[in-house]
Amino acid sequence: MPTIAHAPPTASSRLTIEPADRFSDAVDVSAVWNRAFATRDDRRFETYFSNSSEVGEILVARLDDGRAVGALGIHARQMQLGRAVWTVGQIGNLGVLPEFRSVGPAVQLVKSALGRFSERNAAVVFGATRLAEAVLQRAGLRVLGDAERWCKPIRTERRMAAGLGLPALANAASVLVDCVLEWRSREHFTSMPAGFYVERIAAFDDRFDRLWNRGRGQFGVTLQRTQCDLSWRFGSCATRQHEILGLLDRSGELRGYLIYRIDGEVLNVMDLFCDAGENIGLLLSSLLRFIRVGEPSVQTVSLECFGSDWLRQRLPAFGFRRRPNRCRVLLADNSGQAELSTEHLVRCRANWFLTGGDADF
Repeated sequence: MPTIAHAPPTASSRLTIEPADRFSDAVDVSAVWNRAFATRDDRRFETYFSNSSEVGEILVARLDDGRAVGALGIHARQMQLGRAVWTVGQIGNLGVLPEFRSVGPAVQLVKSALGRFSERNAAVVFGATRLAEAVLQRAGLRVLGDAERWCKPIRTERRMAAGLGLPALANAASVLVDCVLEWRSREHFTSMPAGFYVERIAAFDDRFDRLWNRGRGQFGVTLQRTQCDLSWRFGSCATRQHEILGLLDRSGELRGYLIYRIDGEVLNVMDLFCDAGENIGLLLSSLLRFIRVGEPSVQTVSLECFGSDWLRQRLPAFGFRRRPNRCRVLLADNSGQAELSTEHLVRCRANWFLTGGDADF
């Protein structure tokens, strides 16, 4: 097949930023994203149009010859800021073709997104990135802080085999190490209160609305977690299968939940929410016991979060250790447009609570 060579952009090349059409631009935008991210994900484009209550948008950058060279996804989300819930903007999936990354499409895409959110009076615009921090800063966002990645080893045989090189010795050593790790973890010393139990939940229902209303007051800044929000984020928006563990009381009322997915040997906790901080341990304990018995392929549990100590301060007792993470959360504060200023809230990292499922860390 002959190679088609495109001429590089010149100083006279004009770049236009416009909203992508759901039908006519799907192929072009998906092609840009697949090349920019070096991964193929045919559902990424459609997720921006699958939320019936808060339909997203994709901005596409084209040269004057019609070529799509970059794309950025934007969503209006509902976020608790203090005691009220406000509409905020979230940007993500910023992708530009490698040969055009020096000519400014990325910065122009982000600036266009900020402009669109400003027109809608979004109180805050935020995004998380591992590689595009400089681009987002140049466009007007500022660094709020680093997201944290916490990991807990469950089984060590494969790591031992790689290090020791002798399968028999690695197996014997891993059995000992795994036992020590298991019995040092608090899961063995955590018991369920009378009437409480954990079970899998097949779908989000109105119990999640009631849980959100009871538990939301624990945080200054966090994304809304209603039945509708979660159904979109982990259902129609998700490109991979997620499982839900629910913590229930004797009346069947939901007191907390944990959402996870398994990627190869890693179980990733995508979201966790409870109506009281002490219930976190009940969910983590149940998850770890389940993994040891029912998921023999899982070697590690991983969890990413940002902001408040509500979750992170409880992780070390269960054997989680903080690991290096290159992801940063950035913010553009438009709180002056809101009826009540939220500046003092959003500029303090400690007021925030985000999980990997919130911000696509």
